[in-house]
Amino acid sequence: MIRLNSMLRVATLVLSGTLVAQNALASKPVLPQVSGHITALASNEIIVVDGHRYLVAVISSAYKTMSGLHIGDAVSLIFDGPASRSASHVIAIQTAH
Repeated sequence: MIRLNSMLRVATLVLSGTLVAQNALASKPVLPQVSGHITALASNEIIVVDGHRYLVAVISSAYKTMSGLHIGDAVSLIFDGPASRSASHVIAIQTAH
């Protein structure tokens, strides 16, 4: 019985440490990776900012935002990976007010 109690304590400590680590990551602010002006809008899936073409994730808030954007708008883009990777997609678009 003593061994079972000590195992439960260890399991509780491990789980609580995992939850604390996840909360710390979840509270980290997400910063825009690319900022500039829209130079072209090819479709709801492609945005060109300062001459650089980026793919927009279809199931994302960025996709929904695309319909309200215009050439010349100042925007900041957030990606699901490094902006330099061609496999990364824009998942959020912040507009300057």
